Amino acid sequence: MAKIAKRLRVDPETGCHIWTGPDSGKKGRGRGYPRMCLDGQTVAVHLVVWTHYNGYIPGKKQIDHKCKRRMCCNPEHLQMVSHKKNQRLKRVAPMIQCLAPKLDMSAAVELVKDMTSKAIETMRIDRHHASHAMPAMKMCAHGYTIEVDQHGTPICPQC
Repeated sequence: MAKIAKRLRVDPETGCHIWTGPDSGKKGRGRGYPRMCLDGQTVAVHLVVWTHYNGYIPGKKQIDHKCKRRMCCNPEHLQMVSHKKNQRLKRVAPMIQCLAPKLDMSAAVELVKDMTSKAIETMRIDRHHASHAMPAMKMCAHGYTIEVDQHGTPICPQC
C-alpha cells in the first residue's frame, strides 16, 4: 500500500484519492483506469485497494466507483456490484459527476439514487397507463386501426 500511497493525490472537495501514476490509456473498454506493476504483472490499482481492505473479489462481481471517477482509489468510494448493477449505475454517472462538486460525494450518490428510483417508478406507471389507456395506432392487413384490449393484446375490432 505504500507504493500506491506515494502516487495518490486527495481531492479536498470530493475526498477522491486520485491516482497520479500510469493508466490504461485512452482507447478500448478498460480505458482510463489506474494501472501499476505488482510482482511483474500489470494490475488495476482500484482492484488492489479493494482487495487490500475488503478481501477477495468473486468472479461474477465487479468493483464500481461510487464517485464515478475511474482514477479514484479511495476505498470508501468503491463498492462490489454485479455486472448488471454496474451497467445501470454507469447511466447515472453524469448526474453524480455534476452534483459531486456541489455536495459531498455520499450526498450526491444518495440524491441520484433517489432521483433514479423515482424516475424508474414514474416510467413504470407511464408505461402501464399508456398500454391500457391509449390505443395503438397500427393498422391491420385490411387497413383498420388495431386497438389494445384490457390485457394488452392487440385486436382489430373490424376483422
